Amino acid sequence: MVVPMLFALGTPPAPAAAPEGASAALARAGRTAGPPDCGERWSAPATLRGFGGSEVFLGWPSWTPVGNSVVALAPVGVLIRPLERGPGGIEAAVIGGVAIDGGGRTRVIGPVPIPNPRRALAAMRATAAPGGGIDVLWRTSAADIAWDADPSRADTVWQSRWDGARWQDPQVLWSGPQLYWSDRFPSRPMVDGDDVTVVAPLRRPYGQPQILALYRRGGRWTASELYMGLSSGYMQVLGGGGGEPLRILNVTAGPPGDSARPNANTVWQVTPRERGTTDAGSVLWPSGARQAHYPVVVRGPRRAATALWRVDDALRRQSGVAGLYSPDGVGGWRALPEFVPVDPKESIHEFVADFDHGAPRIAAFVDGVTPDGRDVRKVVVARLTTTGWCAQEIARQQPSGEEMIELRLASAPGGPVVVSWMGTFARRGPDGPMRRSFTRFVRLVGAATGRRRVAADNNAHG
Repeated sequence: MVVPMLFALGTPPAPAAAPEGASAALARAGRTAGPPDCGERWSAPATLRGFGGSEVFLGWPSWTPVGNSVVALAPVGVLIRPLERGPGGIEAAVIGGVAIDGGGRTRVIGPVPIPNPRRALAAMRATAAPGGGIDVLWRTSAADIAWDADPSRADTVWQSRWDGARWQDPQVLWSGPQLYWSDRFPSRPMVDGDDVTVVAPLRRPYGQPQILALYRRGGRWTASELYMGLSSGYMQVLGGGGGEPLRILNVTAGPPGDSARPNANTVWQVTPRERGTTDAGSVLWPSGARQAHYPVVVRGPRRAATALWRVDDALRRQSGVAGLYSPDGVGGWRALPEFVPVDPKESIHEFVADFDHGAPRIAAFVDGVTPDGRDVRKVVVARLTTTGWCAQEIARQQPSGEEMIELRLASAPGGPVVVSWMGTFARRGPDGPMRRSFTRFVRLVGAATGRRRVAADNNAHG
């Protein structure tokens, strides 16, 4: 059952200069709050199944569109016992996944060979490969096995490709110390035609390379360590394919000595370099009482970019989503209406975003309190329309003690729109308390029509 939800439009900070030729619809967005219900129909939550019809548990999955399907890839057969095994608690020997087509049918994607099964896999990133295959990136580290944060331990980034019948032997793209690579830190793959770019921060002193950039150009992957005049933080790719220079969105503190921005929550646009540089880029969103976290960038046609991040308001003690739009992903950034629960007792815990049918779409975990005082987590989807954000509740945690984590959103042109999360239930086993985990998902089954379907006109977005 889809439950309408009402979200308020907060007051965004002053944006950069207004874009030339930007969509008039986006310029109007947010001035008035539209109807709360997006007019879409979603399936009831279901457990992902495959591998002979058994329940599928994909820990920390990476979703990607492939043709008219969406594919989730992750370590298969993982065992999560964070209280017993330490941070992350991941063991895995193979990588596999499931594809979902527009009719909701699933099929299995077979396993990746692992060079050293004793090493844990972390935070996979998957993207469609030329010819209909799938490229996968992941990290291994001895520190994951030893539960040791020793920065001198080497991290290794691997790549393999599924060609539709088999996996290629994994190759090493990069190896070195002090790499931030977890569920949040490698950027989502930025796709521009057949070009793909992924960036991850390096935990190194100021003046040393701060970014690991992974490029797919001409079907081949390469790696490069890059410099910028800022410390590394949460980062996403704004552009860099098709011959463009690499540009990133970096949420971090100002450069050394910048007393005006001492905290780690300013949103910057940066063009990193291959050699040492003091260029700190430009501020897109200043920090203060309102703090930025966990940015997401989605690209539309003609390289238009929407940058979104969670904003924590210390005064209101509430979290929402703020963002900016650029018609070319380079300049002319304009503030978007904020996505904030009307109920002051509700906050956005986590969100993910995608670009679907001409407009940004968000899926979010919204934490609140029931009338009888119980904490509750809801899954809410929202779309940016000509009149602001519309939003719908599509699922909520089950009263039997379900914990909902690892929210994901994926869509394919002409195919499905899927929201997934990991559901866990506590139960008592022969040796004491245990947790049963599985992947849950909902699928868009009835799209809205008419002018509320699209937030931007065709002149701006293609």
